[in-house]
Amino acid sequence: MNPIDYAEDDLFGYMRAAEGQGRRLSAGEAAVGDDDATDEDVVPDAGTDTIAAVMRASPLAASVLASIRSDGWQGRDDGFVHVQSHDPAALELEEWKRAIDTADIADVPRAKKEAFKKQIRGKPVTDALAIARGFVKEHSIADRSPMPNPQSPLPYSTRFFNSHLEGIFCLDRARVGVFWNLGDRKELDPHRVDTWMKEGKIELAEDRGPLGRIYRLKDRSVAGERSRRLIQALAVLRGGAKQAAFATDVAPKALILAGLSCGNPIFNRLFTDSEDGPRLNTQRLTEVVGDYASRIATPVFVGIREGYLDNQHEVRQLSPGGLDVSTDELRAKLARASFVVCTPLQAASWLTECLR
Repeated sequence: MNPIDYAEDDLFGYMRAAEGQGRRLSAGEAAVGDDDATDEDVVPDAGTDTIAAVMRASPLAASVLASIRSDGWQGRDDGFVHVQSHDPAALELEEWKRAIDTADIADVPRAKKEAFKKQIRGKPVTDALAIARGFVKEHSIADRSPMPNPQSPLPYSTRFFNSHLEGIFCLDRARVGVFWNLGDRKELDPHRVDTWMKEGKIELAEDRGPLGRIYRLKDRSVAGERSRRLIQALAVLRGGAKQAAFATDVAPKALILAGLSCGNPIFNRLFTDSEDGPRLNTQRLTEVVGDYASRIATPVFVGIREGYLDNQHEVRQLSPGGLDVSTDELRAKLARASFVVCTPLQAASWLTECLR
């Protein structure tokens, strides 16, 4: 937890809760220094007699990625997990599930098999086993489908869903590189503040007396660079679980960016799905930009990948002619433009130019 030297701590936040947070220290109770601290150590605020937690809320807010369509392609991958030890109840449940799954349709209709799977989904092993026993008794399934070796691989399934996803990211630029040590919640470890002050890494931004103090990075260009790198990273997102088997390109194919003087995430629910691909609702976009014009501090950058949007010709009409100019000319034109249509990487890069 060092947001002074590490950008990820500054941008994405952290938390080390202190047991007894807000409680006054008893007589003789010692403070624990950061060098010896663990997640369970209490961290009292320097100069006070209360226990404080060290935590920082992320300046970056992100929504859940939501599908813009009501349904999509679905797939299933079946595999096996090799267990080192086994739970007899879990093993019995798996064997009953195999027996039910392979039972003759005449004995157990497909609809009842699916209903059974839904009934046990998400339930603890003991509850699911009780349901399975009742089900096989009801349908006269006498024998389990045993595994010859209790430690043999157990089957599992991975379900896939393919869709276009829409999400919101909102960076509070004024909070990057600024740290509040107020009340019983501290964003900077009180034991390290003096060291960072002596090293010239932070400075006092505001003293609020008994309530606490607000600090900031002394070199303000560091906070600006962190913000620019984060915005540029949005255009090249990658990752996800099980990359070795299911690697997928998750970099945005459409990116709408703007600098705002407010905290409202105004660019949301702008995309719809059609038979020929996703569409950007330009009427809704221009309406939102018109309503929030006084709060929009930069041009609105609409970065789209060629061929991705079904109505890309309509979208490009927002910015006739496009932009292909040097940095100085770019800044001059951007100051007069409402929309700039470009690629996703250009959108991220050009927005950072406006924030310098």
